[in-house]
Amino acid sequence: MAAALLNDKMRTREVCSAMGDEASPLKPVFATSAGLWAEVGAPITALAAAALAEAGVAAVPPNDYTAHRARLVSEELMTEADEVVAITGAHAMELMMRFPQHAAKITTLGVDIPDPYGGDATRYRACLEMLCYAISRHFGVGECDEG
Repeated sequence: MAAALLNDKMRTREVCSAMGDEASPLKPVFATSAGLWAEVGAPITALAAAALAEAGVAAVPPNDYTAHRARLVSEELMTEADEVVAITGAHAMELMMRFPQHAAKITTLGVDIPDPYGGDATRYRACLEMLCYAISRHFGVGECDEG
């Protein structure tokens, strides 16, 4: 949900991340998603897709989250990334242990976001709201819409 939300916010904007130099020109952002313990090939859950749709996040290319399939974090993905934003501090630490050569680009949103997997629609909506505010703060993309 985090990548889809950030990409939706960025459709018409460019931002500097919290890791960037404030004096540098703004750079386009496109987020992708990969997990430490992902079930490779699994689609987005129906509840996650519903929460995104209810929040007005458009499932349009190149951000068609309905076509998303889970994948594992890899050396190739870590190398290609300018910034790696972990959803929890524990995930950030695990990434640093697995990919110490990329530790300088690993960060968090500043707050641990609980995984809604296995929860109900309310849990997914709450997770999306937390993600929205954390992403807005981290990437400087403004306020979240009330849905």
